[in-house]
Amino acid sequence: MAGPGVEVGTPFTFTAGGTTFSVPAGPEPDGTCVIGPRVPIDSTVTVVEKIPPGVTVSNITVLPTGQVTGGPNLAAGSVNIALGSGVTEVTFTNKRTGYLEICKNSAEGVKGDFSFTVNPGSLGPIVVAAGTCSPAIEVDAGEVLISEQQIDGYVMADCYTFPASRQGACNLEDLTSIVTVAPGDVSTQTVVFITNRRRK
Repeated sequence: MAGPGVEVGTPFTFTAGGTTFSVPAGPEPDGTCVIGPRVPIDSTVTVVEKIPPGVTVSNITVLPTGQVTGGPNLAAGSVNIALGSGVTEVTFTNKRTGYLEICKNSAEGVKGDFSFTVNPGSLGPIVVAAGTCSPAIEVDAGEVLISEQQIDGYVMADCYTFPASRQGACNLEDLTSIVTVAPGDVSTQTVVFITNRRRK
């Protein structure tokens, strides 16, 4: 099933019972199903997804539910199932994530802590002191909206990113910045710089 940031139709590769096959990501809530290998009743089979770079497995469900053994391993993209009669349906949900870091430029006279929220996900408040950066924040890849909480005596003066091409609309009056987050780990993160100044 295609979760946030994953395009419907994106192919994913799985192995089960010694067989390798491809399944296109389908829309929520049911995804797309492909018939897998036939295996003997009462045998245990491990279903494993080959996880592409920049993609994570956010959920694995099995129907009938009682056929899961040991619980799913989301990090490894795998689940062990004890097969009964009929069809066992295994659904993997994937999402594309990346990382961003919010930095508060320390302009002349700017002091204190500043709070941000990040969407999608309603993450926050993320508190960043003037002259520092937040830790790397995992978010859905794609366009991300960063909103700064208004603090009396200050206005937003500028916003930009590294790499520079990832800066979208910067609305100083609304205290918002739209940036693009690339899928991947912290090595491909978007660093967001937001500058404030004292209100004149």
